[in-house]
Amino acid sequence: MAEQGVFTNEEILDFKDVFIAYDRLHDGRIRVKEIGKVLQACGLSLTDGELSEIVNRFYAEDLKTINFQMFMDIMLARYKQIHPSADEDLTEAFNMFDKHQSGIVKADELRYALEELRDNRIPASEIDEMFADLGVDDDGQIRYQDFINAVTELEEL
Repeated sequence: MAEQGVFTNEEILDFKDVFIAYDRLHDGRIRVKEIGKVLQACGLSLTDGELSEIVNRFYAEDLKTINFQMFMDIMLARYKQIHPSADEDLTEAFNMFDKHQSGIVKADELRYALEELRDNRIPASEIDEMFADLGVDDDGQIRYQDFINAVTELEEL
């Protein structure tokens, strides 16, 4: 689940409890017209325009109900709108050591930057996994696009 890197397991369980409370038919779905109430109960406030945009997307696909995963996709998208700095921190970490703006940095320097800037967002074990997946080249260097692809894959887990 992509949201597990953003939300704690406790938060996800809380969201699930709220979702279930609005699941009137006990079929694992809520009505699209109740999305705003459920989001608000989960601590998110939306403008009328933002809520209309979300609801209209589902109505455009002729959906009257959504399941919990669809709801979590909304939560994740909203979180990323509110907290865009995660991607900015990763780019900053990379660019901090890309002195020549070549798109390539030394792996050990990038590891240090990620550990310093991560604010507990990326556990050391995930950094190890990401570096293993990157297949650091013989020079111990990492290319920016490979780095971004690896981080994106970790976020999708």
